[in-house]
Amino acid sequence: MTNRKLGVLAIAAAAFSGACADPAGPSARTLELAAPSAALIPHALPPGSTLPSTNGLPKSDPNDGDGWVRLCKVSNTAGTFNFDVAVNGAVDGVGDVSITVAVGQEGTPVCHITPLHNSDLPAADVDIVNIVELDPGVNWATTVDIDQYYVVGVGYGPLALLDEWNVTPRTAKVYSNDDMEKVVTFNNDFTSTPDPEICDFITFGRLVTEIGGKKVVISGNAGGNNADASIKNEFHIDYLDVDYHVADATSYGPIAAGPLSLLTNSRVVTGVAKNGVTVELRVWDGGEPGKGTDIVWFSLNGVVKTAADGQFIDQGNMQYHSNCRGPGN
Repeated sequence: MTNRKLGVLAIAAAAFSGACADPAGPSARTLELAAPSAALIPHALPPGSTLPSTNGLPKSDPNDGDGWVRLCKVSNTAGTFNFDVAVNGAVDGVGDVSITVAVGQEGTPVCHITPLHNSDLPAADVDIVNIVELDPGVNWATTVDIDQYYVVGVGYGPLALLDEWNVTPRTAKVYSNDDMEKVVTFNNDFTSTPDPEICDFITFGRLVTEIGGKKVVISGNAGGNNADASIKNEFHIDYLDVDYHVADATSYGPIAAGPLSLLTNSRVVTGVAKNGVTVELRVWDGGEPGKGTDIVWFSLNGVVKTAADGQFIDQGNMQYHSNCRGPGN
């Protein structure tokens, strides 16, 4: 098979706990863990077959899938999901790859556009690709599926198809070489609505910061509950002379993990702008006057535009309100 390589997108690794596997080597099987479940899904291909490179990823010749480890997400709600990825090393707790499930894509696989890794090793050896989904927050149930594409009759080493997973910390440990292809799918179900008592809100008046030498203006409000249980909000992000206007937020609340999560009363709001772009906005009211105290972070279609950990504003002010804002407010 071809040794043609695509670049590795993330480098780092860790030890993961996972499912026990048959030490006898590759076999056609599906393994189950305690609920929620996860599975190894073997795809034994006839001798001489090429690997599939499925799910619509581009390829220039039939063997481009050789050695690929690919990452996909299935979610019943729209949002951006972040993953820490490592190859033959140690994970560092920092997101390397994001997948955004847009409105209309709920319940269907959304795959990262390029492989996480493309192994160049012979069949008897393996690279180790570790994947951790960073905490998506409360009220989520996660399963992990690993599709294994391999060719019957190839002399694989003993670890080749003994991939592991653990649904509780949302991890997968995948073995890869140039004679197989793996697809790892994290399936997330949002199982309940947020506590209705969490109805605080935050307002932000014409926040100004600078990204790449260009002024960015953020203004609006988010938080509280409408009579129909939808989220009160209305905000704009004016970035590179494009107005990303979100009028119907899909989520609002405390930040469970990632940028600004360690800051008391930091808040995240997500939604789809009127121009169709998925927006995630994180804000923190650090005190008065706002300049040099309040911090903002945002991403567009899963691509972070601010500094990775957020950045201070240069003008404007945001105000966190701990009281509940209900339908009449």
